Amino acid sequence: MKTIIKYLVGGAVRDKLMDQPISDYDYTTPCTKEQIIDYAKSNGLSHYIINDKYNTVVIKENDILKEITTFRKDINQDGRQTDQEYTPDIKEDLARRDFTINAIAYNEENNSYIDPFNGILDINNCIIRAVGDPIKRFKEDYLRIIRAARFAITFNFIIEEKTYDAMRELAANMPNTISIERVVAEVEKLFEKAKNPSGFFDILDNLHLLHIYFPLLYKIKNMTKVYQNPHYHPELTVWDHIQNCLNHSPKNKKLRWAILTHDLGKIYFEKVEGKEHCSFHNHQNHEELIDEFFSNLKVSNELIDWCKLIMRYHMRMDKDITKKTIKKIINEHGKEFFKDLIDFSRIDAYASPTLNEIDIAEDLYNKILTEKEPIKPIVDGRFIMEKTGFIGKQVGALKNRCYEYQLESGEVDKNKILEKCLW
Repeated sequence: MKTIIKYLVGGAVRDKLMDQPISDYDYTTPCTKEQIIDYAKSNGLSHYIINDKYNTVVIKENDILKEITTFRKDINQDGRQTDQEYTPDIKEDLARRDFTINAIAYNEENNSYIDPFNGILDINNCIIRAVGDPIKRFKEDYLRIIRAARFAITFNFIIEEKTYDAMRELAANMPNTISIERVVAEVEKLFEKAKNPSGFFDILDNLHLLHIYFPLLYKIKNMTKVYQNPHYHPELTVWDHIQNCLNHSPKNKKLRWAILTHDLGKIYFEKVEGKEHCSFHNHQNHEELIDEFFSNLKVSNELIDWCKLIMRYHMRMDKDITKKTIKKIINEHGKEFFKDLIDFSRIDAYASPTLNEIDIAEDLYNKILTEKEPIKPIVDGRFIMEKTGFIGKQVGALKNRCYEYQLESGEVDKNKILEKCLW
């Protein structure tokens, strides 16, 4: 069997050392693109080129897709992208990487590591440290400032002092050099990987970036003397509540975006006479703030609409919820959304004595499904026109009355429903 020299590098080595699952297998090699392809062909391995300029070839070996790239070093950096050229020295290849924990190479053939920047020691000591001069590293790609924050929060590491000083010094360059899509991608990686992601936003605030990327969160974070009713929110401030929800939520990016946005309406608060806490009446009715929150983030309309629905309905999930309300929500938005709403509401009520009220909603939902109670309107417009001769708005109004009666009475006979609603 023909072999080539290749080293596992980057996040794969870091994750291996931290006993984490490896998702991407990246390798570096002194071999040229042609030699990599020859290796694949000689061993009957499927392969394809994904970056002809930098000699990157993907091969499938032992049912694993491995991305193999020739040793390279960075030149001509502008803070957004970097030109690269071949180098015969693996240490130069490792030197171009962002942090020491990502600048380790592993030789699978002899089970040895190449670690010129003491990345293994930093992993053991839980430290995020830039490779070499942190100012230079961040100027090569300012997104690394956000990546440092993401890694620190995801791994529960601390950021080394000189690295953090450089982040503070250079953070102001980010908004004008790094596309918002790249920033959002880092946030979503955080949401998918971090157990306790809330600290990421504290770092952004410390770097004076929170008010740029998330101005409404910045406003809420600074509502430090605006207290919620402690009966429902013992965390007191809205920001503390959002942080608590983030840190008790599953690693789901859609759910965590909804956590950030569901209480945006609480920026409109009123003082309660004789009370330390404020009131936030109808805070669920400010979906326009979700449009404002996402206006510059370039996320999907599907995500925006879903977050709006969570804001709209999250206050309905209490002990007074009825089958009628549940059926209406399911009819309009589907069973999957209602299940999402239950999951979200448990997180929202995590620290509240009203947490058990979510069980009431879930029990009613399960009964509706188990007993196969009709959810959609039994009486439709065509049936109404056939039986009554009505047209236009009369049909719509009567259809709505029939649906309301169906939900309230539990009647399933369409003739009886129509007869009841005609008179």
